Amino acid sequence: MLSKNTVVMAGSPDYAWGAWLCIASMRKSGMNDPVLVCANGWSSQWEKCLASFGDVSFHEMPPDDRNVCCNKAHAMLQADQSEYVTWVDCDAVFSGNCSSMLLPPDEDSVRIRRRSPQDNNKVMARFYDETEEKDGIPRAILKRWQEDVNDLTSPRCKYAATSGVIGLHRKYRPFLELWHAQMIKILIDTKDVVNTKDPSYFLTDESVLNSLLFFSSKAPKMSERYLLDENPDARYAHYSLSPKPWCMWHPIQLNKYDLTMNIIDWALEHDHVPPFKLPFPLQKKNRSFVFRCARVAPYYAKLRRLYKRFF
Repeated sequence: MLSKNTVVMAGSPDYAWGAWLCIASMRKSGMNDPVLVCANGWSSQWEKCLASFGDVSFHEMPPDDRNVCCNKAHAMLQADQSEYVTWVDCDAVFSGNCSSMLLPPDEDSVRIRRRSPQDNNKVMARFYDETEEKDGIPRAILKRWQEDVNDLTSPRCKYAATSGVIGLHRKYRPFLELWHAQMIKILIDTKDVVNTKDPSYFLTDESVLNSLLFFSSKAPKMSERYLLDENPDARYAHYSLSPKPWCMWHPIQLNKYDLTMNIIDWALEHDHVPPFKLPFPLQKKNRSFVFRCARVAPYYAKLRRLYKRFF
């Protein structure tokens, strides 16, 4: 018998702390959904630790030099024992029971966060042609998406969606296969989640997903409401910026600090002890210091990006 929903997450070994926090937040909040962790090169100690939360399984990802974001669809396809599958970026925590909100409103929809017009236009601002209205997806990007998808001639949507949470019915497994195939074709040498060399696909997996949501007849319709950001007591709180809090707290993420500490306290009290010592930024006793250091985190992240680009 199929379970209702499987929550899927993936990451490099650097994201093991994120998975620990995310799964701990789920179980603390009463979210009992099965969890599938798709990993590559994680230690057996981490697998044993995460398994202690109950109903957590693992899938070893195939070797791939690209960023793990290029294999989101592949990871979701491994969850074949449930009616629905929900991808969640594991650099995030839940503040309450969000299980029902992970499901789309109906079998023909995808639970996803649509960008607001303001958010969409800000993200796309540098790509608009000076002769076009600066609203929606830039003309040149739409043209490239339509050509690459080679299906519908007119876009089904106006504003893009994010790819941090993606909830689908199993009837859309062929769509996941299409998304995976399209990422293999387009994201050939993608080492990071952002690719500034290709404006049409600068948000990598998210851009490819949007190209299909806009121009594929196989795509589900976007849900009108995201739900996971409406209630402070039951939301998906994404550490969306770098560095991540297990490395260094970004000032914009400090509003999640107390929530994160409460999750850590709960996990330790319930014997879900990580196999390694808590990173300095996740130790409550270091609060004052990490708050003071947060102001330099954006510069640290920028230096790391520059280093990775040239070395």
